Amino acid sequence: MTINKMTQFVITLVLLDCLVIPFILGAFYPKYSHMKMVLSVLGAKKSPVRLVYNFWMACLGIGFIIIGFKLFASYKSTWYIPSMLLLMVTISYAILDCLVSSIFSVGDSKEMLTLAEKLHGYGSAIGCTLFVLGGLFATMLLWKNHPLAARWLLICWLMAILTFGLFVTGDDVAQTASGFKKLLIYNGFWQRISFLLMYIPHIVLSLLKE
Repeated sequence: MTINKMTQFVITLVLLDCLVIPFILGAFYPKYSHMKMVLSVLGAKKSPVRLVYNFWMACLGIGFIIIGFKLFASYKSTWYIPSMLLLMVTISYAILDCLVSSIFSVGDSKEMLTLAEKLHGYGSAIGCTLFVLGGLFATMLLWKNHPLAARWLLICWLMAILTFGLFVTGDDVAQTASGFKKLLIYNGFWQRISFLLMYIPHIVLSLLKE
């Protein structure tokens, strides 16, 4: 896989995960709200598109495992420690959020009552939280040779933290909230924005590696 093909591979995964797959599956799930519902609801027990979404999550997990190792191989000579840390958080996301979620579906309520729901909930929370750090490690890898790109990635990382925080905080906000809290009820929107910002460093790293 050349770096050009790798870049295409990363961008394809990102577009599929953030835009194409959710909107296609959402068309077959009339009760699903892209703005207010998280992506994992598409894989919930009562979802009519559960099997397709969970299969996609397995593919996404495998895809990011490949991306993680490819980027590590490309950047370990640049700075070993952050490249290894980037590999670790990418693999953690791929396994804990993607692969675990593909096997253990989220429940139909926010309460985690069964073992499967707990594995999904805690795995996703840990995997995504670690994945947020990827932007910082990507910034470190590019700081010396690509300072402008590194600065943009630093901004991207800070925005990822902000939007991920809004996504997590909104989980406990009532749908009838008003004022500033009304912004927090759009869980699905903040989740996708935060994911997109988390994916951007992987795209930039694959583009800039000589």
